[in-house]
Amino acid sequence: MRKTGLFLLIAAVIATLFTAPTAAADTTVTVTGRFIDMQGQPVAGITLTDSYGNSTTSGANGTFSMNHVYYMETSITISWTDNDPWYDGSKEAPITAATANFGDITLYPYETTVALKGRFVDTKNRGIAHLTLWTPDGETIETNAKGGFTIVDPHAYVDENGNVGDMWLGGYDNTANSRYPAGKSRSPAPPQTRAPSNSFG
Repeated sequence: MRKTGLFLLIAAVIATLFTAPTAAADTTVTVTGRFIDMQGQPVAGITLTDSYGNSTTSGANGTFSMNHVYYMETSITISWTDNDPWYDGSKEAPITAATANFGDITLYPYETTVALKGRFVDTKNRGIAHLTLWTPDGETIETNAKGGFTIVDPHAYVDENGNVGDMWLGGYDNTANSRYPAGKSRSPAPPQTRAPSNSFG
């Protein structure tokens, strides 16, 4: 009787060892998400590939969906490359209930438009009109009657993390200004910004 019980126990262990792998067989999951830009607007036409070589392209509303993705892991990684003018990237998402939802994925362009705004004033907080300013593109503009200015740079550098490069306002020569005659020019230090549409003053 004891031998029979021991034999049955060994048989059960062997059966468990040989049947365990079938429990982790490939399963179909659905991969979903949406591509957006730095302003939160959807981005269409982005081609992405998952870690199993399945690929798709985002639609007009920026969303994407892939079916029949087989897995044996607990997460899936997708990547997107060669989608100019956007940087390449990748992202991992856990698999829950046969679904891998990546949510919103922000894409960063190589460059963006940045507006520099501000106002030049004297020591009595009076606006200084007709100061000459150099733009990032090497052009010149003048401050308005209240000392205000707006400079737009359509080619501001953006890094892979979405940080906008430093922007400098400077290179002005205002010796012809009646309130700042030759040899007595008083221009403030060049301001800078890292974010689009920043305001100075």
